[in-house]
Amino acid sequence: MTRDKIIGKTAYEFGDPLEVEKYAKTDAELIKTGGVVKYETFVKGKGLKPYQCVLKKALLKDTSLRTIGIVGTLRDITEDKKKKHSY
Repeated sequence: MTRDKIIGKTAYEFGDPLEVEKYAKTDAELIKTGGVVKYETFVKGKGLKPYQCVLKKALLKDTSLRTIGIVGTLRDITEDKKKKHSY
């Protein structure tokens, strides 16, 4: 997926409805407490194929340190998990 198709989008446009509820709860907690959250989740890829991922999020601040959003990274760990379970 290209950068342009991701930036400015919300989890509601990518995720499974049950997973999106979890995202919303962790986002609310992140806004309340600050810091960084990290958890495993599933994301649908092309053809609705699910990918197991690690999601990390932190607050995005402006130059006055006001919270202006949430920034995150998503790392596909599907193959890592398959290798781990094949031993």
